[in-house]
Amino acid sequence: MSHNNIDEFKKLKFPVRFFKNDDIKFESNALEELRSLLNLSDTIERIKESDRGFFSSTEAGISEVAITPDSHKGAGIPIGTVMLTDGFIVPQAIGNDIYMKCTIIICYHIKTSKSSLFYPFPFSSSNLVNVLP
Repeated sequence: MSHNNIDEFKKLKFPVRFFKNDDIKFESNALEELRSLLNLSDTIERIKESDRGFFSSTEAGISEVAITPDSHKGAGIPIGTVMLTDGFIVPQAIGNDIYMKCTIIICYHIKTSKSSLFYPFPFSSSNLVNVLP
C-alpha cells in the first residue's frame, strides 16, 4: 500500500472526503497521521462494547471526515481535517493554534423516518458538561 494513496480511506465505515484535484498531493506524514486518527473509530467501538452506558447515544462514532486541499501534518491530527462525530467530541480536533480560527459546532441531531435535522447548540466551556456523558 502506498503511503500517499488516498483510495485506502474508501474502505472505512464512514466517508472520508478529500477536496482536491489531480495536481494536489497530500504529504505522506499527514496521511499517516490521518490513519492514526481514524483508528479512534475502533477505540469508540471497543468502549461501546465494554460499557454500553458510556456514551449518551448508542450511535456514537465518527460520522464523516473531510480533508481540505491545504491539509498537512499537525500534532496528532492533520491540519485541515474536519470531523463530524456523533455522541462525543475530540478536543484536539478543535485546534489550539492561536493564529487559526477554529470553531466547534455542537448540534442536537434528531433522526426522523424521512430526514435528519440538526439543531445548533451554543458552545461554551460552562455548558460542555451538558453535552458529554
